Amino acid sequence: MKFQDLTQLLEQDESIFKPRRVEDRLIRHQQEYNKQIQDYIKNGSKGDLYLYRAPIKALPNNLKVIGGNLGITDSQIKTLPTGLRVNGRCDLDQSSIEVLPEGLYVEEDLNIQDTPIKELPRGLHVGNDLFAFGSEIQKVSEDIKIGSGMMLPNTKLTEFPKTTQKEFNRIFVNVTRVTSVPEGLHVRVILNLDTTQLIHIPRDISVDGILSILGTPFARKFTKSQLIKMYPYVNEWRM
Repeated sequence: MKFQDLTQLLEQDESIFKPRRVEDRLIRHQQEYNKQIQDYIKNGSKGDLYLYRAPIKALPNNLKVIGGNLGITDSQIKTLPTGLRVNGRCDLDQSSIEVLPEGLYVEEDLNIQDTPIKELPRGLHVGNDLFAFGSEIQKVSEDIKIGSGMMLPNTKLTEFPKTTQKEFNRIFVNVTRVTSVPEGLHVRVILNLDTTQLIHIPRDISVDGILSILGTPFARKFTKSQLIKMYPYVNEWRM
């Protein structure tokens, strides 16, 4: 056998083993993350659990409490356990999460930016801010509880979230297809409706800070002087 033929044969053998080696590394990587999770549970679910870029598809059902922060940014995880409680932040941004479980409880911020999540489920509790920039959100359940603000710009929303909760610190629904705002809404800091299809704002709306309507049909319909007279409970208009 010529040296050139032997070299070609070795190269062919190497190419045969490459896919298997990649698969073996992936399996070992998955096992390492699963062991990290089970060790976390065995140790009483204390402190933070960070699974950034984890190649696993789901968190185990026996994971019920996160003692600190949960971070699965840029991971392949698609589902969370039913009844999960996170006692700190919950960072799911840029992950493969498709559905949030009903009754998810997050003590601090919930970040679902740039995820394929389409709905905020029943019983969702977020103690501080909800960040959903660039997500696929289309629907918000009525009974969700948000401690501070809802940041939902550049999402698939076609209507303003009609929640039973009426008081928020901040709401951003700019760059969506929202056309109106529900009655009885009270926003303390800012309500951002820029670049929406806004055509109606109820007269009883209350905004202690800024109501921004830049680039909307509603802003083109009235002058600022007219809006100041029409809406006595809005502190400042940005248009």
